[in-house]
Amino acid sequence: ARGRVQVLRGGGFIVLQHLLECREGKPIASIVQPFLEKCGIADEFTFGLVLGDDAKVAYGHLTRTSEVAPEDGGRLSFPPLAAGGLCTSRALATFLSHLAKAYEANPDVQDQPISRNTAHLMLGPKALVNLGAYDFMRSKAGPGVFVAEAGPNRIMLHQAANEGFRGVYMLCFSGPDRGRGFVLLCNGDNPAVYFQCEAAKLLLGRE
Repeated sequence: ARGRVQVLRGGGFIVLQHLLECREGKPIASIVQPFLEKCGIADEFTFGLVLGDDAKVAYGHLTRTSEVAPEDGGRLSFPPLAAGGLCTSRALATFLSHLAKAYEANPDVQDQPISRNTAHLMLGPKALVNLGAYDFMRSKAGPGVFVAEAGPNRIMLHQAANEGFRGVYMLCFSGPDRGRGFVLLCNGDNPAVYFQCEAAKLLLGRE
């Protein structure tokens, strides 16, 4: 059942990737390369499974001494647009920062990686729906991101879970705390969640 859920959730992105590659006549990695370069994260982002001793990627861990399929690269492999991207926490934070800046950008500004229109299509109030997201994360869901409200602040956030990995990010993109946030990634399974909770509380200034 878990495998079928993953396929259903990623099916739309697989179709999107196929359509983009058919339209452009080249693989998705080549299509997105100019965007990654404009964001300044091309050197910290890759698609697909990276193998070998020189691969600068983390192995997932189920326990302190048990890795996720080390003979296969230490992590599950997915199609590029359906959870197949690999990057650093800094690269993800940089991308989110571009998205936040685009939301507040002057409509006349064109020279930016993400347009103001795209940011509002993802984060704007009209783009958000519930679909059970409020019960799950006390937030609403936009295209590719969850959005929560905390007083006058509006925050983009998401959490990640896969075999041997856990992650969470949040970034305020509108309000008095605009620009403040964090990205936490761990190559550990469920025990990593406890660490992330403690780290998040410290970063948020909570005892």
